[in-house]
Amino acid sequence: MDAYKILLDELPVLVCFFRPDGKIVYINKTFCWCLNKKSSDLKGTDFFRLLPKNDRTRIKQTLQTLSFQQRQGIERYKINCTPKASVHLFWIHRAVFNEKKKLIGYEIFNTPGPQDLMEEKMYREREFYLRLVTDNMVDVISQMDANQRIQYISPSITQVFGYQPGNLINRNAMHMVHPDDISRIIQQTDHCIRNKDQIMKFEYRFRHINGEYLWVESGMHFFYNELGEYSGAIFSTRDISKRKSMEQKFEKEINKFKILYDLALNMSTEKSLDENLAFIVEKSRELLKADTSYITMADEKQQEVFVAIHSGIMTEDFKKMKIPFSKGLGGKVMTTRKSFIIDDYFENQEIIHVVDDIVRGEGLISGMAVPIQTSMKSFGVLFAFNRQKTRYSQEDLDTLSLLGNLAAVEINRKQSQEALKESESKYRAIFENTGAATVIIEEDTIISLANAEFERLTGYTKAEVEGKMKWTYWVVQEDLEMMMERHKLRRLDPEATLNRYEFRMKDRKGQVRHILLTVDMIQGTKKSLASLVDISEHKQLEEQLIYSEKLAAVGLLASGIAHEFNNLLAIIKGNVQILELAETGRDELLATLEIIENQTNRGQDIVAQIMSFARPQELKKDLFRIEQLIDEMIEMIKKQLELENIAVIREYQSEQNVSIDKSQMQQVFLNLFLNARHAIKPKGNGIISIKTEDINHNVRIVFHDSGTGMDEETRSKLFTPFFTTKGAFARDSFGIKGTGLGLSMCYKIIEQHNGKISVESGTAIGTSFIIMLPAAGKEESKGSSRGPDRIEGDTKKMKDLNIMFVDDEIRLLDLVDKLFTRLGYQKVKTFDSGAKAIACLKEEKYDIIFLDMLLPDMDGVQILSEVRKIDPSIPVVFMSGQLSVQERPSGESEADGYIQKPFDIKDLEDILLKVISKKK
Repeated sequence: MDAYKILLDELPVLVCFFRPDGKIVYINKTFCWCLNKKSSDLKGTDFFRLLPKNDRTRIKQTLQTLSFQQRQGIERYKINCTPKASVHLFWIHRAVFNEKKKLIGYEIFNTPGPQDLMEEKMYREREFYLRLVTDNMVDVISQMDANQRIQYISPSITQVFGYQPGNLINRNAMHMVHPDDISRIIQQTDHCIRNKDQIMKFEYRFRHINGEYLWVESGMHFFYNELGEYSGAIFSTRDISKRKSMEQKFEKEINKFKILYDLALNMSTEKSLDENLAFIVEKSRELLKADTSYITMADEKQQEVFVAIHSGIMTEDFKKMKIPFSKGLGGKVMTTRKSFIIDDYFENQEIIHVVDDIVRGEGLISGMAVPIQTSMKSFGVLFAFNRQKTRYSQEDLDTLSLLGNLAAVEINRKQSQEALKESESKYRAIFENTGAATVIIEEDTIISLANAEFERLTGYTKAEVEGKMKWTYWVVQEDLEMMMERHKLRRLDPEATLNRYEFRMKDRKGQVRHILLTVDMIQGTKKSLASLVDISEHKQLEEQLIYSEKLAAVGLLASGIAHEFNNLLAIIKGNVQILELAETGRDELLATLEIIENQTNRGQDIVAQIMSFARPQELKKDLFRIEQLIDEMIEMIKKQLELENIAVIREYQSEQNVSIDKSQMQQVFLNLFLNARHAIKPKGNGIISIKTEDINHNVRIVFHDSGTGMDEETRSKLFTPFFTTKGAFARDSFGIKGTGLGLSMCYKIIEQHNGKISVESGTAIGTSFIIMLPAAGKEESKGSSRGPDRIEGDTKKMKDLNIMFVDDEIRLLDLVDKLFTRLGYQKVKTFDSGAKAIACLKEEKYDIIFLDMLLPDMDGVQILSEVRKIDPSIPVVFMSGQLSVQERPSGESEADGYIQKPFDIKDLEDILLKVISKKK
């Protein structure tokens, strides 16, 4: 609260201000004390209700006689202090007007001194407390008469301004006010006195005892006598020097920010380099209040700096000035790459003076110089100079350095733009004329740039593609998820995923093309550069050669498979004869049947293995222990290994499952065994060792042979397609032709399994192939162990399904009928031709159809098409005894499920439950 307000509250005088309608706006503490009420209780109440009824009309009329010219009057009347007591006082009335001379209310206070106001004790108490407050306030409280002479000043004057209170009594306060502020204070004070204002608040500078002027803020309360004449004032003054300093500093920073903002806006426009540098020079002068500012640029060839941009320079000699590197102020800044403050240019001994006459002619004395530079290059120097001695601060130097950095950024940007234009022209020519389809891909998969070869590859024009289409538009759906994952990983860590791999895409005509993609991140961006090469013809040839390679491998395995197959057939045949000749009990019968079933399953696995090598397969992953696959492969070729005196050492330390396509991975292991055998000299002793272990959530497999090893050149080409050490037409000692695709196929299969394969070899240490495969996670392992989902509801409903079974093998139909009957399914009908099945389907509703893919009258696809026409909702399961059910029809003719022959009871029930559950 302001000091004058405190004084007004504490004065031993009754003071009240009310509106023309009598509503009380302000009433001081003394008045409230006299009335025995709180200020909050009286504010807003009717002042005239405090008067006796017979005096109210008279006092209202008296107040109405006051005017702007005659604002004051005095009247004696009573005030009702309590319902039973009142005081009779002399009251001074004062009308209050605003600047528009409109009456805003009345102020009344009792005249001091009458003995009937209140008891003498009250005066003494009030005086004591008032002096106690003023003497202990941090703000300086002073009272002045009408001639501005100090009548009272509080002790805090010593702490704030250094004066002793007694030394200031009767002194004119204006003598200690800053000369520049006196006229303003007198003018404002006279205005208040003329308008009979009571309160004024203003800022000015007041002299400290040490001669320094401090900024202060004073609140002034004016007093007037009974005749309305100015009689003095009370001041409440506080030191605001720190606040004022902060305000001035803040104002300076705001001004700096505005100038820098203007600079940023200006340099963001398409203006020339000289225009932007000239703007920086002008703003340097404005910020630092400098007489001149100029930029010198470096001439590397001449090893000198010259004046390039200037403002405030008057002489032509200065504008044409050139200074050698390391000389003068500009040369010193260029050499040291440091900033300098120069209090007096001619007295500075650190400068090698070479242009003093030119500087003297310009009249420059004090200034600053900062380098215009980046971390890699110096461009020039920015100066700010005055023609009189000036003490520049470190803050000023920092400001100029900031502007110098802005100049460096602008010069570097412009030079980079020119270099970029030249570089862009060169690389655009390369981009457009490269033999591969090339695109630039944004983080959101939008293609921002494409070349003419990409137009030819896809059939879409640049106008259709650039900035509009995503690369995902052309990718075949089966490859999209894999490519999207690599797209995201590449932006997190370019080393985290492959930058060269194959995928399939569809062109504008819908033709599927095989593409070899090479993609890398553009440094410093989230963009990638992708190169696409159409390898469709190469792919067809490669698949044919791979197929030939597999057939060759099958030839090698034939004897081993025949041996194994004849063994299991002998077991089956012998057990059947046992059943025919022997009178056995049920337990012995079941044991014999179990032997027959196990050997049948073994025969099925052998057939599946040879089929997987004979024809291409889709990737079909399941969980396996890698050691199991290796053991199976060793079992298949162990006879050949024994004939060649090759020992196999197994060291299994892995405890993890892997998610793999069994047949594909067996192809890898077969090729590694073949290469190991080829490396070991024929008919000689050799060792193949196989080790597995767990490393960082991966299973590591090492195939090592004790063969001749490889040199560096052979090892570098090992996984390259068609590279072979056997010769183009040669066969090895085992009759296998060298196509050069075995190891490249291994590399591709391992890559498809998100693994890695590498080789270590030397002529003296043999060869090791190292494979890293991701171990299956807990969730994956857990999920893989689950059987087919069961149908909700009771088993009885399941047994009521109406099932159709179509196959041309009569004995198989009899077997199926018996199997389903044993399972409890009563509504099973079998048909030996497609025509019969379709005819029955038109007459009767079925819940599911099991359909052989090859029938004498119609193939499975034709039958499925007819079924869909009759009832599209019926689920259809294809059966096949050939290579693979993955050779499935595509598009609308695709079936709901597949089952491989031969199958057993569990296979039938599992596929039935799975398909029906999915439909539901």
